[in-house]
Amino acid sequence: SDESCLSACSIAFLGGSVDEGTSFIRRQERVLEVGGDLGFHAPSLDLKNSENYTADEVNRAFEIALKSAEGLFSIKQAELHGVKAMNDFLYQRILATRPKSMFHIETIGDAILSNVALSGVKYPARITRSAVTNICDNAWAARSVKARSGAVATRDYFNGLAEGGYGMKRTVLGRSGNGYVGKVYDYENQLKFWAYGCHVRLVERERFSFDDGVITVRFIPYGGDADFDIDAGSDGTIEQTVPYWYLLNSAAPLSPKRSAAAPAETGDDFVRLTGYDLVGGDIANGLIRNADAETCVSRCKAATACNAATHDRWNRLCVLKSVASSSRRLYILSKADTYVARDQRPSLKPDRQAPVRIFTKSGKGFRGEPDAAITANTLDGCLSACRETTCLGFNWLEADRKCQLFDRPGAYADFADSIAGFKAQPVTE
Repeated sequence: SDESCLSACSIAFLGGSVDEGTSFIRRQERVLEVGGDLGFHAPSLDLKNSENYTADEVNRAFEIALKSAEGLFSIKQAELHGVKAMNDFLYQRILATRPKSMFHIETIGDAILSNVALSGVKYPARITRSAVTNICDNAWAARSVKARSGAVATRDYFNGLAEGGYGMKRTVLGRSGNGYVGKVYDYENQLKFWAYGCHVRLVERERFSFDDGVITVRFIPYGGDADFDIDAGSDGTIEQTVPYWYLLNSAAPLSPKRSAAAPAETGDDFVRLTGYDLVGGDIANGLIRNADAETCVSRCKAATACNAATHDRWNRLCVLKSVASSSRRLYILSKADTYVARDQRPSLKPDRQAPVRIFTKSGKGFRGEPDAAITANTLDGCLSACRETTCLGFNWLEADRKCQLFDRPGAYADFADSIAGFKAQPVTE
């Protein structure tokens, strides 16, 4: 966590392995801790600026480029005990990412499609239908030949899974003894009129706190409108084990992007903490109405003892604050941003104790272009996607089965056939 492995380092990372036993059996061992930064890009040529290059120099450069591509292909072909060093998805992503860019392993889905193991994952406290859907979708992506096509972006691939092989995707979750049985329908089968159903059996724990446990997932073929069951027969059944972090949504980020505040648009001496309210420290007569962000920060700079301000974007309210008199704690609030003097930023910490709640409003929605859009058959699926990402607000469009995610939503408005959701964290003293 908080470390980077980029470019040549990431290629070396792919070779991570350990030897076991007296017969020196080698197994793959390459792990990205949540909060770490792993990035790949295509090879580059370090050419000096010049008006002219000779034919020999151009040919030499071209030979180096081909040699680099050959080397990457050799790594892709490397296989030991049935395990490949690099799959097709990652291979295509590397070649398609130009040297001035970087393909980062940013989400659960990126890690699955790139065959990169994770550690330090925060597991959900309870089993839900969304968690069962996540397990099955993630397991299908890990084993599917189609998933390994690098021509399909991570988000697009998982959006396709959400639609189902024949447009009939659904999830069923029921009790079974001291645990649960989950079933997800409609994974694509090459046989006409057949599909695969996903079957998982889970034991609910108060909190998953380990990285080495596994879940057994079974994909069982079924035909037409028939049901499927683990005891219905084993012909064609595919069984695999997956780690517990497959419980998480494929769009869940591996690094909290909002933890590092971006500079405020109003000047580099203040930084903006998006979606946060600073509790306490209000300056007398420091409430300013009908204020935009720029006015809010300017008024703070002009006021004695003011070195922070919370701006309610939805209601255009500004509250001037003194960091020294505040709680120095930040609480998530979708409608607010806190602007703080750069030298005071290190003293403010997000509150990790108060639970984050999501409130919903029927017939309401956020306007503008969403930061992400995924397929969600139910409101619960949209809630789960927002809960596990940097989303501060969402629109769930039931008719379209779409969930639009917003990282910095504006005020919600009347929006037919939509349910708006937004995050808030109750203040604890």
